[in-house]
Amino acid sequence: PPAPTRHARYDAVIVAAGDGRRAGLDVPKQFAPFRGKPLLFHSVRAFANHGASRIVVVLPSGQEPLAREMLSDFPSILYATGGETRQQSVRNGLARLNEQDDGGDGIVLI
Repeated sequence: PPAPTRHARYDAVIVAAGDGRRAGLDVPKQFAPFRGKPLLFHSVRAFANHGASRIVVVLPSGQEPLAREMLSDFPSILYATGGETRQQSVRNGLARLNEQDDGGDGIVLI
């Protein structure tokens, strides 16, 4: 029989720090409902259900309380505040992972 497959350890940074202007919605796109849940919920659930060790959600300043409420099914999520650009937001998300360094050299999906 074939040897069991070993999956690589990985972390995820979900950059949801935009204001959603291009989407033309009344709410930022990450909080827009899709199939009864905010879009952000679906992104987090996908990573959580597929083995992400740690998940960082990067949000606009002041939106963490709303996100915590919407993502209460995932209490171990880490949060970071977005920057002026996507690059800065990604940097902030990676820095948040680094603060919680567990000594691993895993993969980070962004």
